[in-house]
Amino acid sequence: MKNQFFVKQLNAEEFFVAQDGSLLNELFHPDKIGLRLPFSIAYGKLEPRGSTKPHSLSQPEIYLFISGEGIFKTNNQRSYPVKALSLVYVPPGYIQWIENTSESPLCFFCIVSPPWKAEWEKEESV
Repeated sequence: MKNQFFVKQLNAEEFFVAQDGSLLNELFHPDKIGLRLPFSIAYGKLEPRGSTKPHSLSQPEIYLFISGEGIFKTNNQRSYPVKALSLVYVPPGYIQWIENTSESPLCFFCIVSPPWKAEWEKEESV
């Protein structure tokens, strides 16, 4: 599929529970769709009143929240409110987790460059 226009729809069957406990659907990952990309992008969902596990990633990560409301927490004891159209940049090695503070799903996109690999993710304790 090199140098091709590509459209993909979210498919309920492609969701999986990530190491951090969120539901993820990898939309564009070069290892899975054959596109030459310097990043991967996944759609994520956190159920109402749920939270992810504290974790770190050895690569930078960007979150774009598209619906719901929550709190993005980091290892430096900081908390950031997030909602639709909030963007969060997480430097490599930062401990992070998300809490959904609403009665509806908290939905977001995760962008990782270079493309995400499971072995880069590490569960942390806080």
